Amino acid sequence: MIGDDAIRDTDLAPFDLVMLCNVASPATADVEKLEQFASGGGGVVVFAGGLVDPVRYAERLYRDGKGLLPAAYGEQGGDPDRPEPLFLARPDHPVAARFPELLERLLAGAVRMKRWLPLVERADGGAAAVIRVRDGDGPVVAATKPFGSGGGEVVQFGFTADKQWSNWPETYANVIVLQEVHRFAARLQDTSRSNLEADATLSLTLDPARHLPDAVVQSLSGDGDQRTFTAVAATPAAGAPADAPAPLVLTVPLAELDGLGAFRLELRTHGDGSETSVFSRNVPLDEGRLARMDGAAFQKAYPPELQARVTLADENAPFGPAGGTGELWRLLAALLLLGLLLESFFAWRFRRG
Repeated sequence: MIGDDAIRDTDLAPFDLVMLCNVASPATADVEKLEQFASGGGGVVVFAGGLVDPVRYAERLYRDGKGLLPAAYGEQGGDPDRPEPLFLARPDHPVAARFPELLERLLAGAVRMKRWLPLVERADGGAAAVIRVRDGDGPVVAATKPFGSGGGEVVQFGFTADKQWSNWPETYANVIVLQEVHRFAARLQDTSRSNLEADATLSLTLDPARHLPDAVVQSLSGDGDQRTFTAVAATPAAGAPADAPAPLVLTVPLAELDGLGAFRLELRTHGDGSETSVFSRNVPLDEGRLARMDGAAFQKAYPPELQARVTLADENAPFGPAGGTGELWRLLAALLLLGLLLESFFAWRFRRG
């Protein structure tokens, strides 16, 4: 959390989502920085409030549809003495699609808006109006729109993130919507390089001027199995200077590791330093998929000594082997029932005596 005057001095690259909560009027340089963040795939969420100047926001953040915001803010509406419910206008929107019925009930029955800044609708604006006040014809108070070509999403609210204008923060609607907003708008992280199957190979290129060839891999679960792998020199790239050191290639065959789950990779650097990262060794995604196995597939998959002890049955045949011995459970069930009846009879008989 930072003040609205600290955006220009903050590196936004490490973050996936930035929220502006009742920010008075971002400077032009701050707006440009936020636009670059969204153009690179970052998510931006904007909440309204008493400090928000609709005119400045229209000039700097909306810019007639070319700016960051999905819509311009209109004049403040609402009556604190007559709070209004909300209406889910787009149940199919990603922000609402996982819990549409629950959100409809919460917005209509639990949330009460005392004030709001309506989002001005434009037929050609390209914004998705997700939440309105009162009903399907009411003012828009939540909308989304992608920004740039980098996949960044902007979510704009017409009410405050705190309790100044409504009871929104006190309701479960706040929890659900913000969770889904984060899922929808936050920058996507590619974890494929560190989220691997059990027989995959982890491969990294190391800088010989920085890294030593030996790397330590240790399991973070169980007995903490630890292995050391050594990187080898790669073939120099075409056109590289003859005296340039060849890069090191570290290869970790995951099939040689014991156990599944998270592993820590420690790269040792010159000067007794180290760099650590985490990767996971997972079972194949389809390992738990059930499938029928016919006789030919069974014989191919299992050794003869096991095949001799297994009888394959038709799935439509009665349970148990042929000859009626599979009906033994009926006899056992009948004997059990008879025993229970006798026990009840004798208990009743001797109690009377």
